[in-house]
Amino acid sequence: MLIAIVEVSESHEECIYSQVSFLTSTGYNVDLYIHPKINSQIENYRHLFNDIVIIDFENTSFLKRIYQQKKLLKKLNNYDKIIFNTASSSKIVRNLCLLLKFSKVECIGILHNVKKIEKSFTQSLITLKIKKYFVLNDFIIPSRDIKKIKIVSFYPIFFPNIKKDITLDKKNKIWITVPGRLDYNRRDYDFLFETIRDLKNTDNIKIILLGKINTSNGLKILKKLKDFNIENNFILFSNFIDNNTFHNYLKKSDYILPLLKESDDYLKYKITGTFNLAFSYKKTIISDDFYTKIPDLMENSIFYTKTNFKETISNINDGILVKKDHTYKDVKWNYKTQKEQYLSLINI
Repeated sequence: MLIAIVEVSESHEECIYSQVSFLTSTGYNVDLYIHPKINSQIENYRHLFNDIVIIDFENTSFLKRIYQQKKLLKKLNNYDKIIFNTASSSKIVRNLCLLLKFSKVECIGILHNVKKIEKSFTQSLITLKIKKYFVLNDFIIPSRDIKKIKIVSFYPIFFPNIKKDITLDKKNKIWITVPGRLDYNRRDYDFLFETIRDLKNTDNIKIILLGKINTSNGLKILKKLKDFNIENNFILFSNFIDNNTFHNYLKKSDYILPLLKESDDYLKYKITGTFNLAFSYKKTIISDDFYTKIPDLMENSIFYTKTNFKETISNINDGILVKKDHTYKDVKWNYKTQKEQYLSLINI
């Protein structure tokens, strides 16, 4: 069977490796169509693909985009199945699905926000072709059946082996990591910064902001750290973080701190990639108790409230609060289980 994985945006590269690993280990041949900004991120597993095609629909004229879509469509018609790594919020994906409507090739998609399938007109057009969707956690599978649509969850929590960074010395510190793009809209950085500023002793911990600081959000964060005189409590990165460095820091971290603002969308419709990174390396999550309704967090997190967060960080610093025992015992965290779950939708 010949399969294409397609990602027209510069996001969600973290979902690709698990899929190609599942598919190629089953004997399927897989090609990859990706945005140019993703190309450097797949270096550790590009050998798994038969072919890799760079597709760039940005910074081009309308007529050139139409030509590129027709050219891509011709190629995609040669596959048995197409998996859209991001099957929503894209006019390009919409156009491709409409043009493939009467093609024999089967289209499958990852839905990163389940709300789209109920409330988005663009998604309704995509769904004219895509009848099988993946979501990225068990708890966001819709509670009711959606006519003619099959939805299955899988966890893209596996990553290729990385080169060990022998220069990465923790110096006996406890590492609390906030991974991913620095984003004031989603994360409550000020709450964290004010907590660290007000604590008398945080000598034993380092907080890692594992995203590029040289952005508008990042510079705002840097100014706040300087104003509060707490820069020494943090590890920062000026430029883009390559995958090897990113995953080395994650592997050596003691805790993952999502730092999410309270949002009902994360209780019903979508998951932050921070959770999956924690799941991948089986790290204890330090989570706002707003998210106790998420079963996977209940099993694998230390929860805090707005009033006791300072005490939680202080206890971690003092070694009083340690990682939870008996985390990640469920069979769902196994490669074999997730592979079978994924293939159950691919093969029906």
